[in-house]
This record gives sequence, C-alpha cells and structure tokens, in this order.
Amino acid sequence: MARRMPSGAGRSVAGWVAVVLAALWSGALALALAIARPVQAADRAGAWGTRHPLDDPPAAVARVEFLVGLVGVAALPVAVVVTVLGARAVTHGWVRGRAVGWVALVAGGLGLLPALAATGFGLLVCFLDGQVLLP
Repeated sequence: MARRMPSGAGRSVAGWVAVVLAALWSGALALALAIARPVQAADRAGAWGTRHPLDDPPAAVARVEFLVGLVGVAALPVAVVVTVLGARAVTHGWVRGRAVGWVALVAGGLGLLPALAATGFGLLVCFLDGQVLLP
C-alpha cells in the first residue's frame, strides 16, 4: 500500500531549486571571471601592444569579455526565477520547505536591482565586443 504524504509535501522542492539555480549562476560568474582575469592582465601589461583605452580590444580580450557579458545578461532572468520559485515555496510549501523558500525569496528579491544593472551592462559588453568579434 502506498504511503500517504501530507497535502503539500511535494511542493517544497521549489525553494531548493531556486537556491541551487542561484548557486549555479554564482559559480558560472566565478568561472567566467577566473577565465577572464589572466587575459585582461596580459592586455593591461601590453602583451598585444599599447593601445588607447577607447580602442577596440584584441580578439582574445573581446572573447573573454563577451563570456563575462553573457553571464551578466543571465543575471536578471535568474533573479526573477529565483524570486518566483521562492514565492511559490513560501506560499505552497510544507513545513520543511518554508525556510528554504524564504531564503530563496529574500535572496532573489534583494538581487533583482543589481541583476537589472548587471543585465544592462552585460548587454552593452556583448554588443560592443560582438562588433569586434564579428567582421
């Protein structure tokens, strides 16, 4: 005979999904910045010759900046999804899922404004570096 679960038992997973999604985005940002750091340091050291700061960057620098820009563009959708999943976990969750839901809701809500700025700057970086990468 199947074991009966409390009425809202399966719905607390939304909070955990939100927390894992936020952690995955943070890891992707850390990885993109770790990849970009040595390339940008070489650019500042003059490895590709000296250039004016407003000149187009070399292709290697444009590639890593484009990668960081793509992660920045994903910031707003991730923050919105985390906020929505957190709200769902709080309103539909069972007893154990509510604490995680509140964490996801607060983290997503506090991250919305910075995510909006990161998405705007990410779009700008992708646009400018895309013009360098595409002939």
